Amino acid sequence: MAQFELIMPKMGESITEATILKWLKKEGDAVQLDEAVLEIATDKVDSEVPSPVAGVLQKLLYKEGDVVAVGKAVAVLETEAGEAQSSKSKVQSPKLEPQPEVVKAVVSQPSTVNRQPSTVSNYSGGIQGGISNGMDIYFRVAFKPVATIMHDQETLNTKGETVTLEGKGRHDPCVVPRAVPIVEAMTALVLADHFLRMKANRV
Repeated sequence: MAQFELIMPKMGESITEATILKWLKKEGDAVQLDEAVLEIATDKVDSEVPSPVAGVLQKLLYKEGDVVAVGKAVAVLETEAGEAQSSKSKVQSPKLEPQPEVVKAVVSQPSTVNRQPSTVSNYSGGIQGGISNGMDIYFRVAFKPVATIMHDQETLNTKGETVTLEGKGRHDPCVVPRAVPIVEAMTALVLADHFLRMKANRV
């Protein structure tokens, strides 16, 4: 038996650390080749970290919520000696010197976790060259603050005269409760629209 260190991967050229969101495996669990071991988050993307070897998760070096630098070991797996040796020759710890964006990690041989073809990682957020690749689609949404302030304010009317603006009616101080269903509904509509457009182009 041999030990293999699972390394925090490099998620992008400018990213130097990531936060551990959730451990998908606990100490003592068996881990298959390319099986996701933990979920991590950066300021650009959330992703799962697969194991490049098969074995048993021996030790977790960090807990959920910890921020870990790129290239640091996050867990130790116990593997067969031959497999660990061959894996070390293939898997190199991420280096911090400038290099091309990690496109090869996205287009490398697809894994077959749960018998469903998928890419090894999802650094592109499910979109490559404007086309979805079958992985989960990630995107960010921004909301501007509520426009109406319920305080009297000095302003000008259409005649250029100074008047006092008074906010009236019911205005929510926060749009968060409505933001999630709005974004979900609009996402579904956009996807359905593109699906129908694709079907129409084939007629």
